Formats: sequence, C-alpha cells, structure tokens
Amino acid sequence: MLKVFKNKINTTNRTNSSNIVRLVDSFNEEITLPLLTSDLLGEGIFSFEVVANDTFIENYVVTPPFFRETLGEECYRDYNYLKNSLKHLHCYSIELTNPSFLPIFTENEASLLQDLSLLQQKNSELLIQCLITLRQDNWREIFIDQYEEYLRGNDFPSAKRVQRSMQRSILNVLNKVSGTNTNRKEVKKISNKILDNGYRFEFRIINTGDDFDTFENELSDLLKEYDFFNCLRFFKDRNKKQFIDNFLNRRFSPISKDQLISETELLSILSSEQIATKQEAILERMDGVKKSATKINNFDLLPIGVKKDREVDHEIIAQLPGALKKARATKTDKIEILDVELGATVQRITFKIPKDHVYTDIKNRHNDINSALGSDINIIQGKEANTVTFLIPCQQRDIIYLKELLESKEFQDFAQDNPLPFVCGLDMYNQPVFKCLTKAPHLLIVGGTNSGKSVFMNSVLMTLMLLKSPNELRLVLIDPKKVELTLYEGLPHVEGKVIKDMEEAIGKLDGLINEMENRYDKMSKKGVKNIAAYNRQSKSKMPYIICVIDEYNDLRMQYAEVESKIERLGQKARASGIHLIIATQTPNKDVMSNTLKTNLPSRISFKLDNSNEYKTVFGTGIPYRNLLGFGDGVVKYVAQTEEFIRFQAPVITLDENEEEKTFNNLKKLYKGEQIEELDLPEIEKESDLDRLKRIIAESGETRVGELRKEMGIKMNIVSDLMQQLVLEGWLEKPETKNKGYQLIAGEEELDKWRS
Repeated sequence: MLKVFKNKINTTNRTNSSNIVRLVDSFNEEITLPLLTSDLLGEGIFSFEVVANDTFIENYVVTPPFFRETLGEECYRDYNYLKNSLKHLHCYSIELTNPSFLPIFTENEASLLQDLSLLQQKNSELLIQCLITLRQDNWREIFIDQYEEYLRGNDFPSAKRVQRSMQRSILNVLNKVSGTNTNRKEVKKISNKILDNGYRFEFRIINTGDDFDTFENELSDLLKEYDFFNCLRFFKDRNKKQFIDNFLNRRFSPISKDQLISETELLSILSSEQIATKQEAILERMDGVKKSATKINNFDLLPIGVKKDREVDHEIIAQLPGALKKARATKTDKIEILDVELGATVQRITFKIPKDHVYTDIKNRHNDINSALGSDINIIQGKEANTVTFLIPCQQRDIIYLKELLESKEFQDFAQDNPLPFVCGLDMYNQPVFKCLTKAPHLLIVGGTNSGKSVFMNSVLMTLMLLKSPNELRLVLIDPKKVELTLYEGLPHVEGKVIKDMEEAIGKLDGLINEMENRYDKMSKKGVKNIAAYNRQSKSKMPYIICVIDEYNDLRMQYAEVESKIERLGQKARASGIHLIIATQTPNKDVMSNTLKTNLPSRISFKLDNSNEYKTVFGTGIPYRNLLGFGDGVVKYVAQTEEFIRFQAPVITLDENEEEKTFNNLKKLYKGEQIEELDLPEIEKESDLDRLKRIIAESGETRVGELRKEMGIKMNIVSDLMQQLVLEGWLEKPETKNKGYQLIAGEEELDKWRS
C-alpha cells in the first residue's frame, strides 16, 4: 500500500509494466503534440531516445502500454548488449545544478537532442535517453515559496519549508549587519516556468567511444549554451551497473526526484522549432491556473524595519513577591512563577496563586501592588487554573513591521482563504492576529491623539492594496479633517479623489447605496446571493468596495442624516461586496449611537482618555486598566473566540519620507494598468434651503426647534435659513419672541414644493 502511495506523488522511483517503442523521423510537433496534450502523461514514464553511430541516427518515442496514439512505426529496440561491455561504456547523467524553479535558456536555434547526436565519434555508438512524466503533486506551491525567498535575496532556497525558514532568518541577520537590501524585482521568465506544466525528467547518455576527454569537453561546451538562471551539467559513472539497469528498464533513479523542467524547456530539448507555436497552448493552460496559487505578492514594496535587542526586566520579577506581600495581596513573599515572556508592548508574568488565596485577593489589591512596584501593571486571569498574570509595560517596546507579518507563512495561508485579510498585530503571547473584513462585516476604529489609530488604518489599507489589484478592490475615502488621507491621492485603487467636502461625502454615500441596489439586481438575475458567487459565474467581475470615513464624529455633527445612510449600508452592503471602515477620535455618546454600534459589531480601540469611553465603544469595560498608546490596541470581532484580544499594531515604517516613497512605489506598480471604470453616480443632493421649503410646504411647521429636529442640523443653521425665507417672502418675522414665524407664501408657491 505504501508503495502505491509513493508512486502516486510522482517524485519517487517508478517503472512501466511494458513499453511500446515507435521509430520516428524527428521529435516534431506531430509527435509531441498528441503526447503533451494527453491526459495520460502523468500515469507512466515516457521516453525520447536517440541512437547514433557511423551509419545512421535513429529517433524513438517510448510510451506506456495504455498510450495508443499512432506516433510512428512500432518496432523493437533492444539495449541488452550493453550489459556485456560495461567496462567500455562511459555513462553520463545531465542534471539541473540550481533549484528547479529556475529556468534554463530556451531560445537556442537547435534542439539539445539534435546537437548531442552530432557528438557521436568515429567507430563508436552514442545513446541518449530522456525520461519524462507529468508531475501531479504540489510542486507548484513549493516553487512559489522558493521563488518568494529568491526575490528576498536567497540564491538557493531549499524545497523544505523548515530549511527555508532557517535560511530566511540567517539572511535577515546578514542584511541587518551589513545594512544592505538583497531584494530582487520579479523575473517574468521564472514566473512563466512556475505557470507552465512541470515534468520530472532524467537525462542519460551512453558513449562507447575511446576519446572520452574530447567528448566531455564538447558536451560541457554544448550544455553551457543553455546556461540562464539555471544550468545543465553532466555527472559521470556514478554507479555504472545501476545506471545501465535503469537505462534498459527506462526507470527513474532517486537522483531525479526533485528535478523538474517546464514544457517550454522540454520543447527546447526536443525540437526548438516548436517553442513559438506551443506558447499559445501553454498560455491557454495558464489561464486555468488559479491566480491566488501563482501570484507573487508585492510585499517587497514595503521597507525592511530594523529591530533593537530587548531583554526581560529581571529586576521587576525579583521585586514582585515582596511587592505582593507588602500590598497584603499574599501572606508570603514566596510565589511560584510559571512563565515570563517579553511581548511587543508588555512583559507577561504568570504565577500560581498561593495556597489559601483566590484571584480576587490579588485583583482587589491592584492599586497597592502598583504602588509597591512603582509601575502601572494590569492584572488578568491566567490561562490555566489557579494562576494570575501580570502585564507590565515594557521599558523599550518592540516595533512590529508590517512587512515582517505579511511575509509570514501564517498570513500567506490566512490570505488564501479570506478575500479581504489584514493584520491587527501581535497579541500578548507574541502570536499574530489576523482578521478579514468580509467577516466583520464593517469595522469601527477609535483612538485618541498618539494612540496609533491612523498608523493602523494605513497598515490595513496598504495590506489590501498590495493583495488586490485596482480591478479587484476600490477605495472610497472620506476625510473630514482634509489632512489624514492625503497620501492616497492619485492611487489607482482610490475611486475618484479623496473626498474632503462633507456635502460631497453625503452624495457619495448615496451613490454607494445606489451601487448596492444595482448589485443586488445583478445578483438576482444570476440567481446568486453574494459577490463571491457572482464573480465565479460572471466574466465581468464586481470589485470589492471599501468606504473609509476617517473622522466620523465631524461628519455626523454636521450632517445627522449620515447615520441613516450608514445604517442602510450596514444592514445590506456586505453581500454585495461593499464594506465600511469608520474611524473616530472621540467616541461621543451622541455620535456612537446604538444604531451605529448595531451595524458595526466589530470594533478596534486604541488608547482613549478614560474607562467610560471604552464602555461607550464596546458596551462594557475592557479587561485592562488602560491601553498605553502608540499602537497598543484591543479588538472585539465577530466570531472571535475571546471577547477581547489585546495586540500591538504594526507600522509600515517609522520614517515619514520612507512611507511617502512606499505610496509612490505603489502608484508606479500599477502605472499603465488598464483599470475598469466603476460608475458610482453622484446623487444630486437637495440643498438645506430647498429641503426646509419642502418640509414647511408639506407640514406647515414653522417652529425653529421642531424644524431643527426634522432636518438634523444645528440650530444656528436653521435660524439663518429661516431669515433667508423671510427675505424671499415665504415667512413673516415674529413680532415677539413668544410668537413663531408666520407662513405667508401662497398656495401656488407651496404646491411647487409638495411631493
């Protein structure tokens, strides 16, 4: 059973039960096309063979018995006579010298087999054998991982994940020490090999001539003509008896288990004339390859951060038992410390609760323990029974760089299964925290000055733009402060321009509502319920749309009507691929209404002024006395197993000039790319004066207080509008403060404004 399993993965030794040998004139398109397009190519071993001597050159195609295509004249070819002359044979295997994801040169005028046959010497025989079988295992995923490491500067990335991780760590250290950046730009030739079909191959040559020095020199020169990112080199007489046995039985040897060539490379070996004509067929097959499996990410655009060495604060650990006793939290100065870990923001110390004590004995002495230690600690329950954990602010925080987390295997795996993934940061246990916006389904972010809110939002948006092309993702950016989102101006992902005028912002939200309804109509016609199902069935894809409102508080105070638009989008937009990210600096109770929080159940908070503000955001206090600012955050997310997860958010860079350069590089990345227009119609907004006329005409109401409630705008604005209506002859000013405005407009004028 084990042998059967090994054979199925096509990287181990295997052989055919019998063979069909066909004599052919050459390895031209008539021969290779039926073979390379066959569904059976991965089910056995196929061989291309050449026999050259003083009188003839013969070409053979050898196939398994189940492949019955008529490629040439069926014949019998016996090499058994080779067993009797082992001493006079020179045996060579030709192998790739570098990792197999790197390609050889394929634009030579003649094929390798043709050139090799010309090396036959007088009074000798030359036998050439090229075995192939289609690889059907996970070779492409391994190649992608190796290619990513190659782009980071690793010249010889291992095929084994653990070894690649070790190589990456060593390379990072060397880069930091030398201060160099070894990153490479993407190489199209390498990408093409990864996209192409892949074949395990083994190339053998047997020479019976005496002048093997001359032969080997000519062979070496010939193989150098194929040097490119990879090289072909020969190895001689490793195990002659086994070599001949494998040659006669057309069997792979273990040395070729990791040797792989692409279809284009195979054609250059067989017949160079076919390469150009075969490119179209190869490109057609490329379209069937899943983009996410072959996409090389753009994370190299992000700067590499420099980390500083940090150490656990052993002094405070030594002081802890005495401080607990001094604060009367314990009766003894001996405690059993179970775990100490240095996190990005806090140092975590977990110890066993002493006998005859309970958690609340320690928790209730919080302030006294702080005083005894001289440090503002947090106390939480330990993960194991009868334990307590102290969170002590680090004297020197770790800087978490976005590039480091995005390039991790954990995030790469997470991104495969989540359409809009992003990174929160590292939690208190130094574990990465990843979330997907499609599961939010909308996100509320709050944080005061220097809390890290804006830096975090930039990291989220940068991650999504690096992962998604402008045709896959559009951003609608609303910036009431007019300065927070200026870096995004001109980015191809940004729909239109960054919106700084609040009246225009209201119109854009109406346009999103209209787009949402249009998408539901399209999905209904297709008989699907969400954007993912629609895009699978339709040639014209819907891009995801993320609407970001950076300072919702300012927008809400000017236009109370925005809440109803947020509510409508919050209830329905998710399935149509439209998501909201709303940020605010001040979680005011009037702004953070129940309507808003109901439609934005996933929330992230950074440092706020007091515990009441955390309660306003989350509906309950957080299990920490306070957050520390500068990226120290807490997340409460839909379907999260823990109610709250505390994390340290990543940064793109600490250098503002480098950050600006990163955004400019992103613009260059998509420069010249054809981007489909997204029609978000600007809904013509009714002016405040026209709206007031309509309300008065329909209701007859002229009291300023009632009209303010109806319009949802400030009292002074309503008063100014009422003065305007007096000037237009709509209203008559009240004679006294106790009397209201009098409606004097005629019925003909009022009818114009009634629905």
